[in-house]
Amino acid sequence: KLAVELADIAIWRHDLRSDRMHYNDRAFAVLGIEPRPDGLSIDEVRGYIHPDDLPEVIASAQRALASDRPTDMQARYRRSDGSWRHVLTRRVVQRAPDGTPLAFLGVALDLTEQVERQREASELALRLEMATSAAGVGIWTRDPQTEAGEWNREMFALNGRSPEAGVPTRRQWIEEIMHPDDRQRMSTVREELLESPKGMVEHEYRIVRPDGEVRWLVNRARLLPWGGRTLIFGVTLDITERRLAEQARRSTDQRAALAARSAGIGTWEMDFETGAERWDEQMFRLRGLDPRRDPPSREERLALVHPADRDRTLDARPLSAGERRPLRYEFRVLLPDGSMRWLASRSIAVTDEQGRPLRRIGVNWDVTDAKEAEAARA
Repeated sequence: KLAVELADIAIWRHDLRSDRMHYNDRAFAVLGIEPRPDGLSIDEVRGYIHPDDLPEVIASAQRALASDRPTDMQARYRRSDGSWRHVLTRRVVQRAPDGTPLAFLGVALDLTEQVERQREASELALRLEMATSAAGVGIWTRDPQTEAGEWNREMFALNGRSPEAGVPTRRQWIEEIMHPDDRQRMSTVREELLESPKGMVEHEYRIVRPDGEVRWLVNRARLLPWGGRTLIFGVTLDITERRLAEQARRSTDQRAALAARSAGIGTWEMDFETGAERWDEQMFRLRGLDPRRDPPSREERLALVHPADRDRTLDARPLSAGERRPLRYEFRVLLPDGSMRWLASRSIAVTDEQGRPLRRIGVNWDVTDAKEAEAARA
């Protein structure tokens, strides 16, 4: 009795001759009704069962009558307050010496909390699957010891692999899916992860899909304890469009830089928020200086300008740096060897959507020959 009470087990007996159900106190508590020594009629009991579950309850009783083994079934029972409880029932037939069925003897457990948790977990898993599918996120795990792995549906789609083919082994992933140029680099990522002090790594790599298409993917993986062992959990994203955009932008930047260098044009940039400045190499060469990482200070730049031209430069008018209108002027610079060159300056302000200046970008180029030709014509 103590064990039954501690286990919260409902006990019942269905007398087949009187067709009445007799419960222990716990069974009445599940239904939320007061204990009744005379029991309940079978029709009254069936009135507590959810209509959708009643056919299975009756079928379970018929299966039990045809067997001497215990029979299990699960059904929803309505409490007196109108709520529903999920109850797991196990029954066995009590028979007379001649084999005639006398009663059903059974136990029952209230599984409502477990069922609700399982339902919530299933709904969460479904929402996660829908979200990962919509976002194109592959989710995977791999046991570093046994090499066993699991992929979600999106992971198969990203790699162009049929789910019927199963999760590839690590060797198959490297030798059959990975781009040949990335195989050697990616063959050591597992060891890198296992040795990582943070237990987390990220890698970008290419794959070749079965149709020959090359795609760029990024893996983010980490080690986590799971079921008494350590597994590798990871997500995979397709970054092909981003990679192609970056390559196109780099190509455009390289062409622009090459054109600027060929024309002897130096470029500079100043961030109004941080005050950070950037010069390219040609800006230094136009002043006879060796290129370095940081541009000269404002005072150093003014010292390079011919005294008669300093007032017209941007460095001499710091308040004008935030102006949105284009600025253009020409000035002379004094080179370290004592010679003098004429430079032209053009700059514009880059603004945000509200028109606030964010930074100023500009160019310098040498106009000495044009100035000297103009003087000669004069």
